[in-house]
Amino acid sequence: MIIRKDRYGRKKGWFEEWLDLSFIEKLMSIMWCGFPYLVWVMCDGLEVWYKIILSIGIWILATLLCYWFGVFMSSDQRDWN
Repeated sequence: MIIRKDRYGRKKGWFEEWLDLSFIEKLMSIMWCGFPYLVWVMCDGLEVWYKIILSIGIWILATLLCYWFGVFMSSDQRDWN
């Protein structure tokens, strides 16, 4: 029997990595990707270009805020003792 090592040594793609997440993490990632649509629906009376700019802008801003919060919480600047 011949075992090919190149098959088992390859890196996982993004979808295979996503399949390894727990159910809650999958649910949160689906909700996070659906967040711009929620903003789109809330901007009902605006023109399409304003909806696009607002939904993408708010999503990017919220993503950056979550990233910065995670970086701050994992840094040494956080001293609560």
